[in-house]
Amino acid sequence: MSVGRQLPKEIQAIFDDPEYGAGIGRKLKRENAIKMFVERFGMTEAQADAIFETFDADKNGVMTLREFRQFYATIGNRGQEIMDMFESMDKDKNGKLDAEEATAGLKALKTQDGKEITDEEVKFCINTNKGADGVIDVGELARMLIKLKIIMVNRK
Repeated sequence: MSVGRQLPKEIQAIFDDPEYGAGIGRKLKRENAIKMFVERFGMTEAQADAIFETFDADKNGVMTLREFRQFYATIGNRGQEIMDMFESMDKDKNGKLDAEEATAGLKALKTQDGKEITDEEVKFCINTNKGADGVIDVGELARMLIKLKIIMVNRK
């Protein structure tokens, strides 16, 4: 699904729900976007915060409809699958993956066509997707899974 395309109506309705305050400007304040992710996509507050940080492209504390489309195109209805995968990789349960946790977790997975992920692919993905703090949050993991073709991008 291209970012420029329409969202499925039921997903658009989530973003436009007056409970979250998108309103005429079609923007969600950070706290409302996090509430939406928790209530509608089954995330914890920490996960929702990481997802918000990942998809708030201009880092202005507001999620625009365009940024929400990017979130849905990348994660869509696979949010819980990604959250579960992240939690299983996060051995020390600190809400972040260090290089060792990410490497072990990614090496245990296969691509959609059954191919094993090479050490070079894992290393490259970790190095290019880790945050400024040197670790990987759930949003960064989601992007890595897409790049490695472990999960499909929604194409509705």
